Amino acid sequence: MAKAIDIELNGLGGDLIIKNGDLSFWESDKSHIYDIIISNKGDWKNNINLGIGIQKYENSSGQQNIIAQEIKIQLTNDGYTVTKPVVNYINQTGELDISPNADRE
Repeated sequence: MAKAIDIELNGLGGDLIIKNGDLSFWESDKSHIYDIIISNKGDWKNNINLGIGIQKYENSSGQQNIIAQEIKIQLTNDGYTVTKPVVNYINQTGELDISPNADRE
């Protein structure tokens, strides 16, 4: 599958990026993966089962394998090839460090 290409938006307000008087396009797979990880099931009207809802796992150590499995399932269902996702819990901050290891071919 080809890389996803989208109109480029700035990350803060979602404004269109204009370069040389025209719309700017970019590879948007990282953004798509991020959106799937942070969104909840039901957020996407065209696919109500898409989304992980990662915020519900904040400050919950011991869930790394469950999260990694959910990442693999969700991204595979969305057309990505997923090798072993890595999820680490950072004790000092309670944050999750996620490397989805996903790509479109």
